Amino acid sequence: MKQCSKCGALAVDPKTPLCEKCGATLVNANVKIERVESEFPWFWTCLIAFVVIILSFVILAAIAIPNYLKYQTKLQNKAKQDEARTILKEIYEAETAYFATENEFRADTEVIFFKPPLTPKYYQFKIIRADEDSFVARAWGNIDKDSQIDMWEITEKSRTPVCIYDDVENEGEEIDPLKGLELDAVKKQSEASSILKGIRNAELMYHAKKGTFGADTKEIGFELASPPKYYQYKIIHADENGFVARAWGNIDKDSHIDMWEVTEKIRTPACIYNDVENEGEEIGPLEMEKVDPLIKQSEVRRILSEIYDAELKFFLKNRRFCADFSELGFKSDLKTEYYQFKIIHADDYGFSVWAWGNIDNDRKIDIWKLTENASAPYCVFNDVNNKGKKVDPLQLR
Repeated sequence: MKQCSKCGALAVDPKTPLCEKCGATLVNANVKIERVESEFPWFWTCLIAFVVIILSFVILAAIAIPNYLKYQTKLQNKAKQDEARTILKEIYEAETAYFATENEFRADTEVIFFKPPLTPKYYQFKIIRADEDSFVARAWGNIDKDSQIDMWEITEKSRTPVCIYDDVENEGEEIDPLKGLELDAVKKQSEASSILKGIRNAELMYHAKKGTFGADTKEIGFELASPPKYYQYKIIHADENGFVARAWGNIDKDSHIDMWEVTEKIRTPACIYNDVENEGEEIGPLEMEKVDPLIKQSEVRRILSEIYDAELKFFLKNRRFCADFSELGFKSDLKTEYYQFKIIHADDYGFSVWAWGNIDNDRKIDIWKLTENASAPYCVFNDVNNKGKKVDPLQLR
C-alpha cells in the first residue's frame, strides 16, 4: 500500500503514482492492521454448545428408556405365558393316559389324576368339556393388569397349547374362557348320542332276561356316572314289543330344542330335530302322536291283557268277576297318558271292559273292548285308520 509523502493520505489505487489530494509523490507506507476482537465472549459460546449436547442426550433418553422398559415388561409377560403352556401340556398328558385305559375323556382333574406341575401364579385353568371323543382345556389370566385376558387352549387334536388371545401382543379373539362352546354345538350332540346308546344297550339286556322292555331307567339298570350337562332323557314308551327313548335339550340357547330318539329297531340314535342345522320336525319330547300312534295302541292292549288276567284270577277265588279296579290290584280310576279304562259290566257269568282315548288329536276316539270270552282286546273303532263302529263308551251298560 502507498502513502502521500506530503499529506500522508493513503492511495486508493496502488497503481497511481501521485496523491489525488495534493499531487505529491506516493511512497510505500508501513501500516499495521489491528484485529478487531468480538464483543461476544468465548465462554458463552462453549456453554451454549454444551447445553445443546446435553439436551440431545436427554431427548434420546426420553425416547429410548420407555421403549426399553416396555420391551423388558413384554419379555417378562412372555415368560409368564410359559406357566399356561406347561399346565395345559400336563393336562393333555393326563387326558390321553386316561383315554388309553378308559376309552373316554373326563372333565374332572381328580378322575384323570392330574396335579399341576407348579403352583399357578398368573393363570386359572379348567377342563371346559370332555366326552368319549374329545376334550377342551383352557388356561387364562390377566398377566399385564389391563382389561384383556391372556387365554390358551389345548384339545385332543392340537397336542400343543394354542393362544386364543395374546394379552402381550393384543392379538386374537376375546371370549369368555368358561363359555365359547357355542362355537362347537355339534360336540354337545355327542352327549345325547352317548346317553341313548347306553339306554338301548340296557333295554336289550333287560329284554333278554324279562321278555319285555322296561319304562324305568333304574329298572333296566341304566345309570349315568355324572348328570348330563345339555340334555334331559326319558324312556317314552316300553312294552313287550318295543321301546322309544328320547334325549332333548336347548344347546344353542334359541327357541328350538335339539331332540334325539332311539328304539329297539334303530341301532344308532336318530335326530328328530337338529337344533344346529334347524332341520327336522319340532314336537314335544314327551309326545308320541306325531311319531307312531300304533305305539300308543300297544299300551292299551297291554293293560287290557293285564286286566283280563286279573279278572280270571279273581273269578277262580271268588267264583265271580269283579267290577272294581282296586280289588283287581289297579287304581280305582285307571287312566294312562292316552287312555281311560272302565269296567262296564261284571257279574257271575262275565265282564266287559272298555278303553278309549284320542291318540291323534282329531275329533274321533280310539275305542277298545275286552270280555271274558275274548282271547285278546278288540278294537271297536280304530282312530289310526278311522275304521270301525263309533260308540259312546260311557253310555254302555
